Amino acid sequence: MKAFLLVGILLSFHSVFAQETFESGSLITPSGDTLHGYIDYRNWYLNPESVRFKSSPEAPEKTFTLQDLQGFNVHHETYTKATVWLNASTDQLQQLSTSPTPQLEERTVFLRTLVEGVKSLYYLKDTKDRTHFYIRRDRTYELLTYYRYKVSTEQSAQIAVLDTYKEQLKSYFSDCAETQKKVSFAAYNQISLQKLFENYFRNCGHTTEIRTTTRERIKVQVGLVAGLTYTTLKFSGPSSLPNFSSSYGPAGGLSLKLGLPRTRQRLAIHNELLYTSYRSTAHTEEYINPDRYSLTDFTLAYDYIKLNNLIRYQLPVQRLQFFAHVGISNGWVVSETNTRRKVATLYSDKDRVTLEQVLDGTRKHEQGLIVGIGAQLRKLSAEIRYETSNGMSDYSTLKSAVKRAYVLVGFSF
Repeated sequence: MKAFLLVGILLSFHSVFAQETFESGSLITPSGDTLHGYIDYRNWYLNPESVRFKSSPEAPEKTFTLQDLQGFNVHHETYTKATVWLNASTDQLQQLSTSPTPQLEERTVFLRTLVEGVKSLYYLKDTKDRTHFYIRRDRTYELLTYYRYKVSTEQSAQIAVLDTYKEQLKSYFSDCAETQKKVSFAAYNQISLQKLFENYFRNCGHTTEIRTTTRERIKVQVGLVAGLTYTTLKFSGPSSLPNFSSSYGPAGGLSLKLGLPRTRQRLAIHNELLYTSYRSTAHTEEYINPDRYSLTDFTLAYDYIKLNNLIRYQLPVQRLQFFAHVGISNGWVVSETNTRRKVATLYSDKDRVTLEQVLDGTRKHEQGLIVGIGAQLRKLSAEIRYETSNGMSDYSTLKSAVKRAYVLVGFSF
């Protein structure tokens, strides 16, 4: 539950701290006039229903809605107002309809242009997170139909697929046999459909002008990370274990960051394969008289290989990129020291040494939660991080809380 809460807090940063990003753009009025200026570009996940506009960087902003515009252009993206049919049926697996006919609704929206030419492709992600694709025949926008529904029998329930969009596309590309061959293999997603249109223009539309929207891909960054850890170990439960010392140790490894598309590179999945270690000790003395006493030294030392999976929010400020992330850690023991050394004197039996384990039951897999903040300048980064984990105790009644503070530097290739 704590992990979900931390992730929710981090994701909320994206909306709370979202910066205004006015970029050069233009509005198309219902009369066909073009207004040049600056549009607050939000890299929209859902197709927008309004935009904020300035005629100049210093001018006051004004909001334009579907009622005010015929379309707009910004960040090499074109949005066109259209009244279209959309599939209002849910595509959630648990809530699929049993009707073989999709439920259609007519709605006025801004369609995002993916391909524009003698053959055009448009995209809509509606307010209920449903994906729709459209083609244009003359002045009509035609919904490419893809619909899933349940078919129940006495023995089982199955999912049926109505993929009418393939027949629609075969008809649409009737003048290009080469592209028609590819239609049967086209999936109902942006990458697959856009490749199909590009195939058409490559094979059958050489002399026509084409404009395509660049597909935003996941941005991959590989890097190195290294630093120091400060580790504390605390036991709780019905035990006679003493307080253990804190420890400094090294940390280092590899990182892999995946920048998520259509988030303006604000959100990323940050993964690490990290080595960490700590050595924690304790000392007790039991004194009864000069001829009867004992000294005990406890040592718990662990080396781990950790796999960290983090969700990172990034906020650029001038040349710096500040970030915060939360996530989970999984650590596997590669080296363990678990010793209790007791030196006892009992009258004439002096300095008898007994070696035992501090814990008879230890786990080899440690799990934890991570939060961290930092900044990046070009390829160099620095951060501070806090981790809390369940440690090595494998007893249900004895908890071993291991808490680490990290100071890390990173280099991205």
